[in-house]
Amino acid sequence: MAKKKEDKGLSFLRQLTIIMGLIALAIVAGVGIFFFSYSSSDYEINVDINPVEEEVVKSVPFEIEVEVNNQTQSFLKDVEIMLDLKEDFKSLEYNDQQSVIRGNIGTIGEKGLSKRTYRILPTGEPGLEYEITGSLSYSIGKTSFEKEISKKIKIDKSAISVNIKKPEQILAGSTFDIKVNYKNKTDFNFSDLGLEISYPDNFNYMSSNLAPSSFNNYWNIGTLKGGGEGSLVIKGSLSNSEESIFGVSVLSNFLNKSYLVSETKYQLEIEKSPVSFNIKISGNENYVAKIGDNLHYELSYKNGTGITLNNSKIKAELVGDLLDFTTLTSNARLDSLNNTLIWDRTTNPELKTLNPGESGTVDFSINLKSAFPIQRLGDKNFDLRVNGKFESPSVPYYLSANKTTAGKVLNTKVQGMVMVDAQGFYRDAPSGIVNEGTIPPKVGKPTEYTVHWVIRNYSTDIKDVIVSAGLPDGVSWTGEVKSNIDTVPSYDKDKKKVVWKIDNIKATRGVITSPVEAIFQIKAVPDNRDVGQFQSLLANTRLEAIDMFTNKKLQASDTFLNTNLVSDNSVEMSQGIVIR
Repeated sequence: MAKKKEDKGLSFLRQLTIIMGLIALAIVAGVGIFFFSYSSSDYEINVDINPVEEEVVKSVPFEIEVEVNNQTQSFLKDVEIMLDLKEDFKSLEYNDQQSVIRGNIGTIGEKGLSKRTYRILPTGEPGLEYEITGSLSYSIGKTSFEKEISKKIKIDKSAISVNIKKPEQILAGSTFDIKVNYKNKTDFNFSDLGLEISYPDNFNYMSSNLAPSSFNNYWNIGTLKGGGEGSLVIKGSLSNSEESIFGVSVLSNFLNKSYLVSETKYQLEIEKSPVSFNIKISGNENYVAKIGDNLHYELSYKNGTGITLNNSKIKAELVGDLLDFTTLTSNARLDSLNNTLIWDRTTNPELKTLNPGESGTVDFSINLKSAFPIQRLGDKNFDLRVNGKFESPSVPYYLSANKTTAGKVLNTKVQGMVMVDAQGFYRDAPSGIVNEGTIPPKVGKPTEYTVHWVIRNYSTDIKDVIVSAGLPDGVSWTGEVKSNIDTVPSYDKDKKKVVWKIDNIKATRGVITSPVEAIFQIKAVPDNRDVGQFQSLLANTRLEAIDMFTNKKLQASDTFLNTNLVSDNSVEMSQGIVIR
């Protein structure tokens, strides 16, 4: 009996083991099927990125349609798409991250389809294919998945064409026109276009048929409708025969950012004029002028054509806000409407016939104004220009022109001006520094004063500014110091000198805006030699700086300070005299 009970027990255990094994196998199989179905679901989710337009044109916005197709038997939750446009496309959906698109799609049901459309600006070069990459993230149940996606899109062409026209023959120094023609080759209406010109270093801009919007090289074209066209004519000259690349860039504006639509470069071929022509100021081509200067201009010429030049004429257009035309002296005729001097056979008989190899000179003098005409922050870096031109109707056989011409443009920079004012105070509450001691000053008794250094800078940015002044015997540095910029004066004990170093000061500081100012305190103890007179407090103040426009050294100074505190209205002159 015992054996039968034992056999039945073993049989039950075997059956239980088999059942448990089958259950475990079922669980493993179920989990495997579950994860297999989840992992394989990625292959049943399709993402397509397609341009809506048939042709993609650089700088013309287009739409891409992102289609997410769920072929699984499950709901896709928390579906998000991310597209990396890199540098070749820009999203017009956002202002902050224009190279990345992030779209929240939400939930897509079984066998569901979801579409999203995004507006894109192509910025890459035409004729090339670019790849947009990204990912699709989603959840099935409590498990998250991510699918990589990519799409190649070709930018077919550029939206705007640019054509540059120039004279067949350009002589160095002579004036000529360059015509820039531009055309919108698409149906898209541009609303905010700009035209930017890059000039070669030897090009001298004179004028254009449209007023520049900024400096002399940017024009705001505004609206250019589909199929529309326009032109810009620029007048100028090339001073020599160096390599001359003339560039034109068309720029568009989207979401307050500027993008390059097209860029064209053109080589200008220059031929040297057979007439030598030059302009100098007092024999110097690189003269740097100063406010109030008297300038003596000399225009020289020489006939190197090999033929006689008849009825020659010389013109000089004078350009510059600092020129004082009331001081102009010359034998030339003045076209006051255009500020142009003209020499011809009536003013200079030798110009009637100029034989081969003959040369000559004409001249004029003019003063610069005594003050800079500064009205706003941008009034800086003043210069002068003389557009000179020699011409004769006589033309040698080897020139394809209706005149023999030569030209020269002389640009002259006007260096800036800086001023420093040293002021002394006893009562100086606005400075926040309290001065102690006796007034009038007494022998052997210390009295404190504050010194203000006030700097006014006019027409140019300056750098490496150093202001300095020595302390006389009986005067010491207290260490109280402040300024309205990020540097303050310091004291050099060995040289017994106060020194203030400033990296740079912008133009018009102290003229349009508040001046640069520092305040430091000194202590003066008079001795018997000072009795009955004013005690010296500070030696002459000197300022040195580098003009960043002309690279010239600027200097300024102010006279010494003593206890006759002319800047302090609270102290009478007699109170500055030392007593016992």
